[in-house]
Amino acid sequence: MKPGRVNPQPPISSSAQPSHTSAAVKNDQYEKCGLAASVTATGGVLFLACCSHNVAEAEFAEAVRRGLGDAGRGARILRIAGADADHPIHPALPETAYLKAVTLALD
Repeated sequence: MKPGRVNPQPPISSSAQPSHTSAAVKNDQYEKCGLAASVTATGGVLFLACCSHNVAEAEFAEAVRRGLGDAGRGARILRIAGADADHPIHPALPETAYLKAVTLALD
């Protein structure tokens, strides 16, 4: 039986680990999405997050899309989120918009 809720650990931040390049973090996110989607039950909920400022929102979304495609899974977006008020985003510092998250209902 597959779990109905899956929440894999976000990839290692490329800023926290200099050996982890932006491309490596994106690839890790893509692989985790595919693996997590493959073990989530039909109708289950998959929560994915990325906490690297080196991965843009569009790149995160693309990694999620590719992971779902490779897992052969369809999904509906239930929620897209970022940091809450306790982690404000500074308009002059784009790296402060580091947290990205998506909650999906899998087909």
